[in-house]
Amino acid sequence: MKKTKTWKIVLLVLLAFLIYALPTILIILFGIFEESPKKFELKDNIVEISKGKMTITDMESFYNEEDNTYYVTGYLKNKTDKTYTGLSIEIRLYDKEGNILGEETSYLETLKENKTWRFKISYSGIDSKEVESYEITEIYYY
Repeated sequence: MKKTKTWKIVLLVLLAFLIYALPTILIILFGIFEESPKKFELKDNIVEISKGKMTITDMESFYNEEDNTYYVTGYLKNKTDKTYTGLSIEIRLYDKEGNILGEETSYLETLKENKTWRFKISYSGIDSKEVESYEITEIYYY
């Protein structure tokens, strides 16, 4: 009778541990297999990727006094035969002395093959009218 009671206790402890630890184990396992973003290389407004190219064209930037926002717009053309998901373009903004004012990002869920995304990035910080220049710092996709 003591062996049966011991096994019940061991089984109960094991079951309690699994109930407690299973969510943590699943989070760790799925975190390992979760796809991480990939980064495009940008050279002279041509985004370098394997098996094709993407280009950024017609970039413009301007300050809108009405809404106190600095905008950067342009087009990202997918000249490949692949669909990209989870795209993001990040810019860094500078004042006339070269000080970093901030960073902003524009997102797109899906860019199909041979399609173009007109992106618009806005910076509405208190110092947005001080923006003198910007640079694209990162372009990611999944």
